[in-house]
Amino acid sequence: MGAVCQMTEPYLCNLIIPGAGKSGTTSLHSTLALHPEICGSEPKEPQFFSFDERWEKGSEAHNAIFPRDDRDGRKYFLESSQCYFAHPKAISRIASSLSDPKIIILLRHPVERLVSQYKWNFRRGTERSSLSTAIEERGETTDYVFDPRINCYREVGGYTAFSRYSKWVPLWQSEFGADRVLVLRHDDIKSAPEIVLKKCFQFLEISDLQISVQKKNKTSETHAVVFPDWMRKVADNVPAPFKKSYVYDRLRHKVCVALTREAKISQEELEKVNYMLEAEVAYFSLIPSLLGGHNVQTSRTNALPPNA
Repeated sequence: MGAVCQMTEPYLCNLIIPGAGKSGTTSLHSTLALHPEICGSEPKEPQFFSFDERWEKGSEAHNAIFPRDDRDGRKYFLESSQCYFAHPKAISRIASSLSDPKIIILLRHPVERLVSQYKWNFRRGTERSSLSTAIEERGETTDYVFDPRINCYREVGGYTAFSRYSKWVPLWQSEFGADRVLVLRHDDIKSAPEIVLKKCFQFLEISDLQISVQKKNKTSETHAVVFPDWMRKVADNVPAPFKKSYVYDRLRHKVCVALTREAKISQEELEKVNYMLEAEVAYFSLIPSLLGGHNVQTSRTNALPPNA
């Protein structure tokens, strides 16, 4: 167990989007950070409350993720680490450290979320097992491991675990109070982003502004590919000025594209995932859509999502 964190100053953070992963949290974080009353963290995912060596650095270290020249006039200080979503210790630390925080949880159809996570990990090179094997061996673990190749913690697996909304959402609601936890649907923000943002502004009690939802940059996804060790060593020796050049950027992009491999998922595997997450799909179907009533996307997913 890590040492008790000694706070030397109050935490600034009072707004968190903890996930679920691959549900549009990056876009929502970037969009909300454009509001003049919200200061978004840099980076978006500091992964602070989940891991002892970061947590033990205390409030000053966490406050440092909010740019000092961007703090004036801000009502909320937002960070969005997805590793908090299914991490009881992180949830407890957030509750004991932050002053009356508000939580926004964005959920995607459980099967689509799982498929998207698997395809993302396969594409960037941190997953090479078949979907069936990955789920069987690591589907229910919520562990993270530090990966020096990407300089951050990444999930070991958790493909089914992170889609178990009926377990994790009530935990957040119980810890912080249901009135301080806003649960949104990924399909709503895709279909009617302006309605979702209006709901967020009402929940946060801030001015209702016209802000365009920030789309995730596909180029940045390509650049997330994990390079082989020998290639990273070569890149480390490239002169810094050249790394800032257009030529280097294009060369790096072409290498990333060449290294990218797309996952293959069979219909049989997809049927198995539907069966395993049947209860979670039912739970997801009970989350009201902001478009009126319950969203029509409540049935089994029989085809792979086109843009995972």
